[in-house]
Amino acid sequence: MPKISRRLIIWLIVLAVVIAVFFTLILPGNKAETLPTSELISDLQQGKSPSGGNYTTADLTIKDTSLTAVIDGVTYTTTIPSDFDAFQVFATQIDQGSVTVNYQGPTWWGKWGVIIVTAIASLFVGACFGYLRGRAAIGTRSKPK
Repeated sequence: MPKISRRLIIWLIVLAVVIAVFFTLILPGNKAETLPTSELISDLQQGKSPSGGNYTTADLTIKDTSLTAVIDGVTYTTTIPSDFDAFQVFATQIDQGSVTVNYQGPTWWGKWGVIIVTAIASLFVGACFGYLRGRAAIGTRSKPK
């Protein structure tokens, strides 16, 4: 196998890894519709879906001051006060089984994790590039004349 093909394969693998990291960490997978807090809460209390009609189930996830509601497969987000008590606000709906509430604690990962992973990936790509340049320089110096 010629050297150029080996280098091409290595660069294609590095490129695939960088693209995979980019799409996994940088681009969010699920776009959610943002609604005003009062509108989302009143719709849920009345048994209505923000898209129209009545909903069968709503899964609420609360993390810090963000509330994410998945209502009949559609995702909605809103910001809530830090002292918001979903168990009190949606007590009737929880008893009926139409609303489930999940609280998520804060994580250390956040934005710093994305920055760290991106930096490590950049260092890896730079190291691979430096290694390949060094190998190419050695190869050109050792050729007989």
